[in-house]
Amino acid sequence: MTPTGVMFVFGKVGMRFMEHDLKTVRWIECLCGPKFFKYITIVTSMWDRLVEEDFEEECRKIPELVDVPDITRILNPPGRYEGGVMYHHGLPKGKIEDVQYSSVMSKKRHRKQRSDVLKDLIRGRYANCKPIKLQVMRDDINVVSWTDTEAGKVLVAHQSEIEIKIFNDRAIVYKKNSALVWMPKKERAKETYETEEPQQNNEGSWLRIVYRWYEVMKSVSSYFDEAQKLRNEGIQRPPAWSLWGSLKNWFRRWFS
Repeated sequence: MTPTGVMFVFGKVGMRFMEHDLKTVRWIECLCGPKFFKYITIVTSMWDRLVEEDFEEECRKIPELVDVPDITRILNPPGRYEGGVMYHHGLPKGKIEDVQYSSVMSKKRHRKQRSDVLKDLIRGRYANCKPIKLQVMRDDINVVSWTDTEAGKVLVAHQSEIEIKIFNDRAIVYKKNSALVWMPKKERAKETYETEEPQQNNEGSWLRIVYRWYEVMKSVSSYFDEAQKLRNEGIQRPPAWSLWGSLKNWFRRWFS
């Protein structure tokens, strides 16, 4: 099982880019790796909920979102890598260039048109793409603890302490403003669940990795979904729900 692509639904543009947004974007970077960036689609939505004056203001905020360094890295990665795309759900062809308020497709009145545009996007981007193994599948083969993968590091780190850099076909977590690779502190990771021997590069261990990280994806998606709901309600704080608490029992089963 190799994922074809990733659609990251950022949601409504107008709210401030918060730490849980940054954590999710960085997690996606390190989960996928730079070779996979071209299959990432960043989605904005809720354009039909805006009045005309607010619509124009929100359109002007898109460049601010694109200029967030980690968003820029996905859309326009350094070197030879191909970048992902941004899709604006509810706008004609999903594009914001030269769009008029009168052309916004309402969820109630234009449900089919919205659906058709989204289907066209998925077919166009993912129907014939060549499979690329996620970075985390390569990382996880060579580590004992999940916190030693780059994607795992993002989940346990304070985002103000780290930054992501691209090196040797991988997205790597570094100490901020440093050339040093960031490693999780024992007290921050709480516990590390180790196997007696490093995992071998065989079909059995590969399947374990697939199932383990599929569960992580579901947990992070739930966290981000709750964060999005709070943000859309105008609540500028992360969810009370604990990401670590949701994941640690799962990791205990795999690393015990």
